[in-house]
Amino acid sequence: MDFPQWSTGDATQTLAESIQDNHEKHHIYFDEDKRHNHSVHYLLALYDFGASSSILKAAYNRELHYQRPPPEVHGNVLQDLSDESKWNEFIGKAEYYSDFLAFFTKEIKELGWKDTVRKWLFRGTPVTERLFVNIHSGLYHTLIHLGYGIEFQIPAVIAEGLAQFATTDLYIGDALLDIEKAAKEADPERKNNKTIYELANEIYDNPAISRAAKWEDGNKFKAVIARAGKELAEIALQWRCKPENLIEKAAEASNGGALLCVSATRPDKATHYDFFLMHCLTSTIFLNVLVGQDWIPTEAKCRMLDWKVWCDLLTYASRGAPKLYPREVQTYVPKVIPRGNPWLDIIDRILVYEDKTIGHGVKVIRALAYGEQICRPYVGKPGFLMADDMWWKAAAILMDYLEEGGKEYIFSVGFEEAWAGIGPKKRYGNTPN
Repeated sequence: MDFPQWSTGDATQTLAESIQDNHEKHHIYFDEDKRHNHSVHYLLALYDFGASSSILKAAYNRELHYQRPPPEVHGNVLQDLSDESKWNEFIGKAEYYSDFLAFFTKEIKELGWKDTVRKWLFRGTPVTERLFVNIHSGLYHTLIHLGYGIEFQIPAVIAEGLAQFATTDLYIGDALLDIEKAAKEADPERKNNKTIYELANEIYDNPAISRAAKWEDGNKFKAVIARAGKELAEIALQWRCKPENLIEKAAEASNGGALLCVSATRPDKATHYDFFLMHCLTSTIFLNVLVGQDWIPTEAKCRMLDWKVWCDLLTYASRGAPKLYPREVQTYVPKVIPRGNPWLDIIDRILVYEDKTIGHGVKVIRALAYGEQICRPYVGKPGFLMADDMWWKAAAILMDYLEEGGKEYIFSVGFEEAWAGIGPKKRYGNTPN
């Protein structure tokens, strides 16, 4: 496996061996519900924070118990995939993951990874359009996995990501296409410059959407799409990206994804972040990774950003549209007030604590640290409510409740049932470190 030339040492060797082992031995989905193998994401987030070889080894070993082997390659499928007219037989079906992986691995060897991604996501044919619209499917894991591969320039991870694009469930992409169609048919004079915070509040205030999902629904995304898809589209399409403001809109989407995660809390309960809304946040890094690639068409970048924000709003609605309390982050007094750079303290704490989590904590903190950098040029502008010390405070909130024995996350925080067993919020004094 090829790694960037700038990386050397024991940690890099452990990382390469672990990712290669995962690539050869494990399915991208660890069960029949297409829940995702997170090992690569976990390892690369730790590595980016400077984790030692021993931390990386322990992290990878903790992930092994739930993995399963990849499916067998089917006899003629690899040949069939050379004919795009036959792809509909295989797209969206996890049993063909290994076939797609072999196909995209072959393509990368022949074309290089950039031209392969460009060929299969941005060429505009019916097949590539079907793949591209899946970019936020599987709770953003298609974007996340491909994004890690591109960020760290690892061809094997990019091949895995493309195979995931081809085998993920299709209903999220279909819902985003429906919103895009409504946006094209909307009054061209209609303003589409509302902030994500404003649109989330519109959803909160609209019971047709905010109460569309029920606690007992197995798939709350599908519930919102079925019961309030048109109403959600009317709100979501008020956020649009244009080529002339692409970079700022990418930062704004990152800001909004973070805000939905960290402010969906309750003043009367110990803060716990929502599992699903966490992914609105952790995926934001890769928006900016892809927007920063000069070989991706600008139109595709704008569509990707529109879809990301629309998917964030769908995710928010599907979690019961929790009331957002950004002031809970703004006014938070952490357990420890570092004397110097607060990020250094938080990163050290999450690396030490990692043996007690299953990897989402480090990814949340990494996304917050990156988000602060991405959004800094736009502080004070509409759409950038996450600002200044809110970023590290949001990370400190996570560390504080983890170290107090809190859960790494809870599910669907807009429902009262999600907070069962969660105690009152703990208030800390001001203790410099």
